[in-house]
Amino acid sequence: MSSKRIYPRPFADEWRYEKPSQLTFAEKLVNYLGPLPENSNHVKYPRFTGTAPAYLEWEQYLHLMPLPLVIPFVRWAFPYVFGVTIHPVGMFFFYILMFTAVVLIFGGHLKRLTEKYGYLDGAAERDAIPRELAPFLLRELFNASSLRGAMLVLLSYKRDEPITLSWWLPLQLATMSLMSDFIYYWAHRSTHEVGALWKLHMRHHTTKHPNLLLLGYADEPQEIFDAIASPTIMYLLYPVSFDTFAIWLIIYLSIEIMGHSGLRMYYPTLLTSPFLRPFKLELCIEDHDLHHRMGWRSSYNYCKQSLLWDTLFGTSIPRIETKYDNVDFNSSLGGWLKKQQASGEQTTAQQPQAVAASS
Repeated sequence: MSSKRIYPRPFADEWRYEKPSQLTFAEKLVNYLGPLPENSNHVKYPRFTGTAPAYLEWEQYLHLMPLPLVIPFVRWAFPYVFGVTIHPVGMFFFYILMFTAVVLIFGGHLKRLTEKYGYLDGAAERDAIPRELAPFLLRELFNASSLRGAMLVLLSYKRDEPITLSWWLPLQLATMSLMSDFIYYWAHRSTHEVGALWKLHMRHHTTKHPNLLLLGYADEPQEIFDAIASPTIMYLLYPVSFDTFAIWLIIYLSIEIMGHSGLRMYYPTLLTSPFLRPFKLELCIEDHDLHHRMGWRSSYNYCKQSLLWDTLFGTSIPRIETKYDNVDFNSSLGGWLKKQQASGEQTTAQQPQAVAASS
């Protein structure tokens, strides 16, 4: 058997379009996951070259809600319906269910957006998932959800504690994100700059144009760190209520997913951007897309919640397609699309280039 490692690459997912009888169980599961993007042999993605639309926080909340509030709501309603509180084991499995729901529902929303608005660096095909990686990605998603569920329950869940949320919740969530991001920044930067650690991170960087399910494409040490290390350290330094922690983890997951989506729009992170945009320190999709596209051992934009730490420590780089003077901040997403269609600025669709799915 060949020891050659299989990497994501353009058009490597043509196996998805084979007859179901030719697919393994794992391949069928990956194939029917709603968020998995199609390649451009099967969907003609628009390629806009003018201004980029702005997907501001109020629109983001409309599409993400009520997912972040489901865990506190169920915890509140459960005793009224069943007369008992939720056992910690039950809460662990309920978090796994919610993690899966975010990946499927929110990921599906991002997939639909890419089909309307296209990708950053639209002349390049996005990397796809070879059939050999289907079982690996399923395992990574399950491991991440299990690790985070265990972390949430073990650190913060007390089944008889009442629902606890503060009027300062938005500021709490932003503070948690910046603290976690500071820890993540230095860990992530170290994996690029320290040779022994780079070996643990290199696999994730073999994709230069990731899609949203490649968030979990990493070796196990990185997978474990990304899932629980920075959130755990943040929580130990800044303990909050279970309900606050649960809400934060759900929104945090949605930000991780969108960061690998490659969507061509000004799409800032939800928890910190309202506070940081006046200082031009907010992070959007293009920042992490450039981290993959232009970086290898030496890279930029190491944060995933803001640009605060990258800016302070000199590792941020300018955006290309979603820099401020190229963003239409005056229109909603739908309004921007109508303006492009009315002005005839729509764009050439990406032309398929069949590539052999060799391993």
